[in-house]
Amino acid sequence: MKDITDFQFVKRCSNYDNLNNPNLLSQSELLPIGIRWRFNGKQYSIKNEEGVIGVLLQDFNKLAIIEGAESNNINKAYIINATGLIIWDIKELLYKQKNIHDCRIYYLYYEKNNLYFLLNNSSCEYRFNVDPITGKIDELYAIRW
Repeated sequence: MKDITDFQFVKRCSNYDNLNNPNLLSQSELLPIGIRWRFNGKQYSIKNEEGVIGVLLQDFNKLAIIEGAESNNINKAYIINATGLIIWDIKELLYKQKNIHDCRIYYLYYEKNNLYFLLNNSSCEYRFNVDPITGKIDELYAIRW
């Protein structure tokens, strides 16, 4: 089985010093605007001027992506295969499994081999784990209300 290689973020301003941030850019202005990767010798990419957050999953054959993390209007979160096809739409899973809608998914990360997403709705912020193979969402844990 082949793996994803050359995974990299495409920054809005490639030589901008994010640490010092002399122009006082906001968090959304500092987000990468794209992700590129190679699979089976072919280049793939996702681009969104509203920002892209992504994680290469531990099997090296899937990516977890958030687009528009700081925007309620265009916010999307999903897991794709190595060729960019959506395997799981995270907001759809939240609606079907937990009856949650009208939320903004704004961050994702790994912790102890689990893939976590953070979401905000009008009343609370939650952390939840998604199994990238089955699409099952575990319990939602309130992290701020």
